[in-house]
Amino acid sequence: MATQQPASPASSTLDKEASLEKDVPSKTEDPHKVPLYNAHVDVSGIDERKLMRKIDWRLIPWLSLLYLLSFLDRTGIGNAKLYHMTNDLHLNDTQYLLTLTIFFFSYAVFEVPSNVFLKRLRPSLWLSMLMLLWGIMMASLVHNYGGLLGTRWMLGVFEAGLFPGVNYYLSCWYKRSEFGIRAALFFSAASVSGAFGGLLAAAISNMDVIEGLATIVVGALSFFVLQDFPDTAKFLSEAERTVVVRRLQEDDQFSAAGEQLRWKYIFQSLLDWKTWVGMVCYSGSDMPLYAFSLFLPSIINQLGFKATPANLLTVPVYVFACIVTCAVNFCADKYGHRGYFNIGLLCLGGAGYIILISSRTPALSYFATYMATCGIYPIIPNTIAWVSNNVEGSYKRSVTLAMVISFGNINGAVSSNVYRAQDAPWYPLGHGLVLMYVGFGVVTSVAMLYFLDRENKARERGERDEVIGNDEGDEERAKRNGRWASDEEATCAPVLEIVCTAASLHTTPPLTMTIPLANSSLDVESPRPKDVGVLAVEVYFPRRCISESELEDFDGVSKGKYTIGLGQEYMAWPDDREDINSFALNAVAGLLEKYNIDPKSIGRIDVGTETIIDKSKSVKTTLMDLFAESGNTDIEGIDSKNACYGSTAALFNAINWIESSSWDGRNAIVVAGDIAVYAEGAARPAGGAGACAILIGPNAPVVFEPIHGNYMANTYDFYKPQLSSEYPEVDGPVSVVTYIAALDAAYSAFKEKHARYAKRIGAKADFSLEDVDYAIFHSPYGKQAVKGHARMLFNDFLSSPTAPRFANVPNPDAFLNATHAESLRDKNVEKTFIATGKAGFAEKVDPAMACSRRLGNMYTASLYGCLASLLANVEPSTLKGKRFSLFAFGSGCAASFFTARVKGDTTEIREKLDLINRLAQMKVVPPQEFVDALHLREKNHNAADYVPEGSIDNIWPGAYYLEGVDSKYRRKLDVFVFGWCAWEHFLLTISFSHPFTQQIDAVFPSECLELEHALSALKTRYARGRVELAKVFAAGFNFVHPYGSLEHTAASRFDLASLEVLNFGTLTI
Repeated sequence: MATQQPASPASSTLDKEASLEKDVPSKTEDPHKVPLYNAHVDVSGIDERKLMRKIDWRLIPWLSLLYLLSFLDRTGIGNAKLYHMTNDLHLNDTQYLLTLTIFFFSYAVFEVPSNVFLKRLRPSLWLSMLMLLWGIMMASLVHNYGGLLGTRWMLGVFEAGLFPGVNYYLSCWYKRSEFGIRAALFFSAASVSGAFGGLLAAAISNMDVIEGLATIVVGALSFFVLQDFPDTAKFLSEAERTVVVRRLQEDDQFSAAGEQLRWKYIFQSLLDWKTWVGMVCYSGSDMPLYAFSLFLPSIINQLGFKATPANLLTVPVYVFACIVTCAVNFCADKYGHRGYFNIGLLCLGGAGYIILISSRTPALSYFATYMATCGIYPIIPNTIAWVSNNVEGSYKRSVTLAMVISFGNINGAVSSNVYRAQDAPWYPLGHGLVLMYVGFGVVTSVAMLYFLDRENKARERGERDEVIGNDEGDEERAKRNGRWASDEEATCAPVLEIVCTAASLHTTPPLTMTIPLANSSLDVESPRPKDVGVLAVEVYFPRRCISESELEDFDGVSKGKYTIGLGQEYMAWPDDREDINSFALNAVAGLLEKYNIDPKSIGRIDVGTETIIDKSKSVKTTLMDLFAESGNTDIEGIDSKNACYGSTAALFNAINWIESSSWDGRNAIVVAGDIAVYAEGAARPAGGAGACAILIGPNAPVVFEPIHGNYMANTYDFYKPQLSSEYPEVDGPVSVVTYIAALDAAYSAFKEKHARYAKRIGAKADFSLEDVDYAIFHSPYGKQAVKGHARMLFNDFLSSPTAPRFANVPNPDAFLNATHAESLRDKNVEKTFIATGKAGFAEKVDPAMACSRRLGNMYTASLYGCLASLLANVEPSTLKGKRFSLFAFGSGCAASFFTARVKGDTTEIREKLDLINRLAQMKVVPPQEFVDALHLREKNHNAADYVPEGSIDNIWPGAYYLEGVDSKYRRKLDVFVFGWCAWEHFLLTISFSHPFTQQIDAVFPSECLELEHALSALKTRYARGRVELAKVFAAGFNFVHPYGSLEHTAASRFDLASLEVLNFGTLTI
């Protein structure tokens, strides 16, 4: 079967991603907003992976060569000492150590000024000029102590610009998530320089001159080899340059446009304990690094080896260091637990230095140098990554890392003075001080682990928050690259003023009701249908999901950021084979088939979705294909749209229609469905996908009660102004506060209406969480449901602070005296009532969280997926008679608080849903497959003449999927149906043409009702148009439709031969 409908205009992959940067509706255009780069350039043919590999090969090897020469030039003096440099220049030990030390002072002083010049000049000019200058210093003919001292000082001046300059330079090419591995490869040049320096020193004695000349040659070549910035790179085409810049825009990086450092970020870094612990931890390996590099040749020489053998024997030590560094950091990236790698390797390195102190055997001491290097080289990049992963806020992170690295470099001056000539040949003072630094590294690594573990446990208890968002449109927040230094900063006063002004919860006058409540016994003039509610429920979701825990490792973020901070376990997602039309079709088709619903019994279909693929044509019109064969075209209803709230508007419309004078006696279907995907960044883990179809009618087992507390306001917390992209504009801090403020307002309005209604019928006036057995929340991510439950509890506390359940609330007066605005941003309120309501959450909310945890954020389907989870999780006998509340929320914003009661038996709903079992059957796939699928969706979005590339094997059996989009943007959908052999799980494929649909009735006798019904469902799906290929089953098989299997006892009377006699086509087994 094929259904067709128009789609939206096509656009390129990166046009869609980067278009979030422009045309954001606002009252005042932000002059600081970054426009879409080269909007006129078509980048649809660019493969990002190939492009980044091309950039890697052009940048990283040459930059590593620069750092190799830099490290070689600064540490080559250690090799030169073996060739009697101190005798030639008449240096005593103190003078030699001072020449080593003076380098680090100029190196530290000129790092920042050098980076300023790099930003003002071109990298190819500034870095090349620095190389030429320090090469001249190395090639200088030094004849005395003063000349050597001046040369080392100037060498520090000129080399100071390389390391910070290259790091800034790389940040102008790569996204934050791509920077770490490039930095590690760049740093590996330090160990390579040690090996190369030993070989070079063994070959020639005039090392400074030769190394200096090599540096001059490479510096001259760098004028031509080094590229400047992506927008001017000559080795890239215009389209490739455009892709690189747009990728940085999508990553919210503005370094190429000139970043500004503010004092507040320095203060935030100074107040963070991780900065100080990280500084000491890093120095525990950085000081030994310089000591090891400067004195390894001398250490080996004093063990009895001459100059040339001593230099040669340093080569395998550095080669080993390079291998261990790469291996350790690969494992740390893959498995996490960087702290344990630090502790283990530092202990191994410390053991090596203990051997060096105590050993008097050259072979054993030489072996100990290999152990020592394990506690030095791998720790440098591992510690930098560890600190970086655990500091939030991009500017705060940059300041923290700068302080950590700078403190480590200062200790290079210490390392220059610990290996004294009088301590030769065993250097107990030098080895002892290095061992002390290694000990500092171990202690601070343990401390870091302890405090991070304590922090994680605090987050698990709900005492921390994770604010997600793409903070466009505000200069201050944009500079944070979508991240905040703290929850308090995220929920800042300006945000609260916007929300609280709209809410005005404490100043709103009492509401007056002008019409009687629907479905009540008050003022009813004519009979109305009774007990309108849920008759049946079906949920459709993609076949694949990813583990949020694995995504944490994949994204390189700290453990628990998604699983604890967002409260998510898995996330579902489709590739380009599915869209909102196929989602809705699958949900409604499953509802009709599972519950054997007559299509003619449906008089209204309301759809709630915010996944828009056409500006005019509704999703509801696509669903009419399911009713074509029945001839039922008299169906009211259409799509409703307002972020995640559209489904609740659809539900209220359906209920109101049934309870109105327009009702014609038929039932209604409410459809909620969305595909929640985000651009790469902080919000991406909060995505998800799914759809729900709910049959609404009278005499239902689950009955919606008539009172609704509602709230609406104008906010820009989440919206989708760009139809050229699926990705939304997200202001995470505003969204978090808007959700809580909307809950407060809707809950308050509900309680007021409930009190007036209860007074009129003589019932209990007060309403609280105690009046419901379960509470269901719109759940964009699991942590938000935790906060919502805590907020309702806080509202109950304000109404009845002396209630026994609040007896253990600490300092209650502080909460009672706080203003509403203050309570919204008071993290103590949230923390206290999350803790107070922990048991209540497990009892009332957790039973409804199965879909949310497995599928993630389904937008409009989120709330009703939670409803389905409750019906599937709780035994019908337990659920009967119970009451539950629902909080619906949509950004922008709209919200409703209402209640429902289970009056009948929900056994059929639970059995037909089979939800928990079906969720468990999803395929958990690697995060890379998820990223690849999003790239396919980007190609599909608004594209014409498009054939999806995603595998049909990733579609549930029997599900609708997108077959293609033609030149007029009409979307063609088909059905994937197959069957399994009951005894060997064969797949039987039968090719046949349209006459099959007429032959079904002839080949099945009346007593084979189940099999006939199953194949009739297949026939119905294929009723329109010519069938080109279908996959069905024959005798002894179980028919596998989208949501389970039907077993057929009478099917054994048909065999494969009968199929051949009927000439259905070729059998393939």
